[in-house]
Amino acid sequence: MTEDQRIRQALAAYELGTVRAVHHHAGTAAKTWRVETDRGTWLLRTRGSRTSTDELIAFDHGLRAHLVRRGIPTAEPVPGRDGARFVRLDGLALEVYALLPGQSVGRAEPRQIAGAARLLAAFHRAGEDYRAAVPPVAQYRTLGLETATTRMESPELLSQVYAEIERQAGRRFPRARAVARDWLGRLRREWSDDAYFGLPQTMTHGDFTLANLLFAPDGEVCGVFDFDWSRRAPRVRDV
Repeated sequence: MTEDQRIRQALAAYELGTVRAVHHHAGTAAKTWRVETDRGTWLLRTRGSRTSTDELIAFDHGLRAHLVRRGIPTAEPVPGRDGARFVRLDGLALEVYALLPGQSVGRAEPRQIAGAARLLAAFHRAGEDYRAAVPPVAQYRTLGLETATTRMESPELLSQVYAEIERQAGRRFPRARAVARDWLGRLRREWSDDAYFGLPQTMTHGDFTLANLLFAPDGEVCGVFDFDWSRRAPRVRDV
């Protein structure tokens, strides 16, 4: 199936109106497209391969609904003709969202940084009582490691990843390998599971970057997206 065929088949599962234009919006492996119809503008999103199990999608969609009820500026996936909020094609999971207004920025001004800080605090407060169990995820599947875990940046899994990278690199990149070893050593010493899970916990975003925020003219965040890596974790991880 070509990309154009996949887009047409995915959109056919929804009642979005007559399609007028489809433009690539962002992403490479996990692409998104801006879809303009006579009923509005939508975002067709491909989920990442590591977070596309039924369990992880259900967790994500439940979190989005919870955040919307708590007043966090985000969007829930649009239900399709059959009521499902995603469609599988060629082994990929695709979702549709209403496109929210706002400006994306590559470099934040002070007022936007302040707005992002306020939004993150509100996000953490809103997520405190979202208690759905977080399914484990194979964070390093794209690097050939299928082991799934509920902890991000697990020292044990990173040790396996780095060992394989070292094996493949041989004697190349000595400085980069030395830096990676130093950081892994620090992670083991300072952030054992006891230390990591002993910190104040809440529902974290997991990828709180400018790429996942939209800003209003006054600098406040009017959209926060991409909860693929959201999970209960030390709140400082988002900072």
